[in-house]
Amino acid sequence: MREHHLNVETILENGEFDKLVTYQTSTGKSCTHSLGDILVHLALHGEHHRGQIINVSGT
Repeated sequence: MREHHLNVETILENGEFDKLVTYQTSTGKSCTHSLGDILVHLALHGEHHRGQIINVSGT
């Protein structure tokens, strides 16, 4: 599984944001997105969960 992990630092250094990646979702659906779109999704998804934690904790 480790060989499928992307090195984010290499992507940032090489500017490979337009490179397309095809993968399967947990339901088996095949998807293709650019590395840039995937990185933005990861950042925003993390923000979503941090917002959920703040909402639950009441702070």
